[in-house]
Amino acid sequence: MNTEKISTWQIALGVFAGTLASSLCLQAIDAFLAQQAINRAQHELHETEKQVDKAAQEAARARNMQAATDFAERQRQEALQRDQQAASAAAANDAAVAKTAKEQAWQRYYQRPKECDNPPNDQAMVDCGNRAIRARTEFDRLHGS
Repeated sequence: MNTEKISTWQIALGVFAGTLASSLCLQAIDAFLAQQAINRAQHELHETEKQVDKAAQEAARARNMQAATDFAERQRQEALQRDQQAASAAAANDAAVAKTAKEQAWQRYYQRPKECDNPPNDQAMVDCGNRAIRARTEFDRLHGS
């Protein structure tokens, strides 16, 4: 009898570990999406820097070299700051949107059975946990996560 209870708790611990691993996977996905947003922003930053450099060259021909250099530097710094702020905001927004959308999709996908609201015994609790883990695994497989 005592061995059976230990085994049930071990199973419950396994369910908890699986749920935790699933949560960690979601965090990794969020980090990946944020990195993609940062990469996009860096590319845009690079393109903006090219445009600023071109503007600086045109200004150097129209005015003396020092005035053109000062103008280009101010423009580059302002663009860099704007792009860095935009990249940070875009990355945070993309990650939040992706996480919210995925969580909403999960809520629509998985409806916990009524009998799992208050399982009558340890085995029923383990079965409910396993059912939820299998559903989440299938959901993640279908949604590319």
